[in-house]
Amino acid sequence: MWSTLRIESRLDWYYRAMTLPTTAFDEAQLRHAEYYATRLGQLGLAYKDRNTMLQTLSDLELEWAQIESGQRWAISRNTEPACKICSDFGRVAASLLSLRQFAVDRASWLTHGLEAARQLGDLRMEAEHLGNLGIAYQDLGQFQQSRNCLSEALDLDVKSEDYALEQLHAGQLGLAYIGLGRYQESSAYLERALALATKAENRPAQGIHLGNLGLRLEVMSLSYCPTLYRARNQHKQNRNGPGGRS
Repeated sequence: MWSTLRIESRLDWYYRAMTLPTTAFDEAQLRHAEYYATRLGQLGLAYKDRNTMLQTLSDLELEWAQIESGQRWAISRNTEPACKICSDFGRVAASLLSLRQFAVDRASWLTHGLEAARQLGDLRMEAEHLGNLGIAYQDLGQFQQSRNCLSEALDLDVKSEDYALEQLHAGQLGLAYIGLGRYQESSAYLERALALATKAENRPAQGIHLGNLGLRLEVMSLSYCPTLYRARNQHKQNRNGPGGRS
């Protein structure tokens, strides 16, 4: 009986919405999208707190259909308020979205957010979307596209003198170059990110960049492993002869 009442209640609201004037209906959809963009931002902040992390993931799952609905509405409109909301959907909880969405879906959201930020003329938003899009492309294994996005983001960071974003994007660009096998360029950007983090006394970021410099060395060594392994075995055979001992 309870489920029947809920269905009837939802149908009642649906028919009421259908009878609203177009302007009132658009206003209701705007408020709905605005609310759930804000709500997504709140969930993104709550997820950073270890004490509320699991509850946040549960809340996100419960509210996901409404969040998706709000984002779809925002990308279907070309007004300034809708562009702001569209940009927020891809920006306010990037880490949380990386858990809920496949990388290809996240890239789609971020592309729409990037277009909205450019339409608004907001350089910082644009840089954020480019940076997050670069990360999504890394998750997809598309390192050249990742490199392109992150290079553009880094240029905007320098232009706006946003050292926090510059540090973040330089580090991510270093990872993109690791994916491309361009290790010298990778080292330059990772060292640049480390220097910025050190200057800002951002110890967690310093740890991340130092770890990524170590990752670079590990990937470099793995890329040479097959050659070294074959060379080592050939050396042993030459030294010991057929059937000889190591």
